[in-house]
Amino acid sequence: TAFGFDLELELLFCGKQDVDIDLLMSVTEYDSGVKAEDAHVQYFWSALKSFSPEERAMFVKFSSACSRLPSSASEFRMPFRILKPEPQAETDPDRWLPRASTCFFSLMLPKYSSQEVATKKLRQAIYECKTMDNDFVDREGWEGWERL
Repeated sequence: TAFGFDLELELLFCGKQDVDIDLLMSVTEYDSGVKAEDAHVQYFWSALKSFSPEERAMFVKFSSACSRLPSSASEFRMPFRILKPEPQAETDPDRWLPRASTCFFSLMLPKYSSQEVATKKLRQAIYECKTMDNDFVDREGWEGWERL
């Protein structure tokens, strides 16, 4: 049917609407000094899994400037990378937000002390980041940086 064909085209060109966390985990690389087994990394993955589909898309937008992931691991142009936190975030990490580098599809992840803190900080980061690639102009009606 035409409707089924449209869905196939959307999947082919845009990827799945819902973010597949297991797929993202399968293409993740860890910076030296960061391991998949680290508590703060496990908090991060648990937070993403607990997010709504919209929030997971917001995270992908926050970390890659795209709202969808490719459909399969072989379609990723680069891996997702979890990096150690910035030096200033080493002391009192619960005060810091995660920081993304969209050009490199990477996330500097502070060593949060608990699941609750990790979920709160990750959610805060994705909700407060509104200026990715100037798309806030379209969403909020602002021209350039006049809002600042």
